[in-house]
Amino acid sequence: MDDNSLKTERLTLRAPSASDADMITRALSDFGVTKWLAQVPFPYTDGMAQDWLARSENRWPELAMVTHNDVAIGCVDTKGGSIGYWLARDAWGQGFMTEAATAMRDHFFQNSDASVLNSGYFKGNAASEGVLRRMGFDATEETTMFNVAQAKDLPHINMALSRATWEASQ
Repeated sequence: MDDNSLKTERLTLRAPSASDADMITRALSDFGVTKWLAQVPFPYTDGMAQDWLARSENRWPELAMVTHNDVAIGCVDTKGGSIGYWLARDAWGQGFMTEAATAMRDHFFQNSDASVLNSGYFKGNAASEGVLRRMGFDATEETTMFNVAQAKDLPHINMALSRATWEASQ
């Protein structure tokens, strides 16, 4: 990794920039994407991406845009020791998020002394569950979490990956 990006076989993870606003707006205007994200409103309107980008300045490498062939396709965040992510619909089903989130998981453990990385998914989101399981996460409990896009509490599966489990997989 250089100071400005993290590269995988097919992807580059980099700091968000103002030029990402249109893609973020398009991707998060798709209810199929936002319905699985706890804190993203729906509809996602013009201006929300610019506001989010302004609040997200200087969060690299904790927050990264996922790009494929220099086109932004999603986002990964490890804020507060918990990994979260989203991917634009047209990039689904190609293994991009597993690849990107795995790179962020590795970067997290390589650059922190944290003993665990947390995550979770809303029950029914099989794609996100698969990403987390492929990265070595295990379910810890089922709770409920408020989903802004759906404006209701939903069943949520909390998951965790210990440093020891991560190290054993390396």
